[in-house]
This record gives sequence, structure tokens and C-alpha cells, in this order.
Amino acid sequence: MFGFSSSFFKNTGEKSPAGKILIRLLHMIQEFSVEKVMESGDMVKDQFEQIQMMNNELVNTQRSLQKS
Repeated sequence: MFGFSSSFFKNTGEKSPAGKILIRLLHMIQEFSVEKVMESGDMVKDQFEQIQMMNNELVNTQRSLQKS
């Protein structure tokens, strides 16, 4: 998990206090990473929608100027 070799767990043991703390820490890091990816995806989506709206306004303005 996360690039740790199994030798770490052989030496400390997954059931040892240090092993349990490490496992909890790695799970917390993983959850944080997933949350950041989701936030980032939402931000990209919002920015894309804003660009789409601005592009539509620009096209409408161009059409209106061409008609004049």
C-alpha cells in the first residue's frame, strides 16, 4: 500500500500499535487525496461552464454586430 514493502509489516506487524497508526495515517491521506481530486474536478467543471457561457455571449454579440 502506497509503496511500502511488505518487509515493514513483517518487522513491525500490522497489528502492532505503530502498524495500526501507520495504516490509519495512510487511509487518512488516501481519503484526503480523493476529496482533493473531487474538488478539483468540480472546479474544472464550473470553469468550463463559465467559459461556455462567455463564449455564447461572444458569439451572440458577433452575430448582433454583423446584423447591424
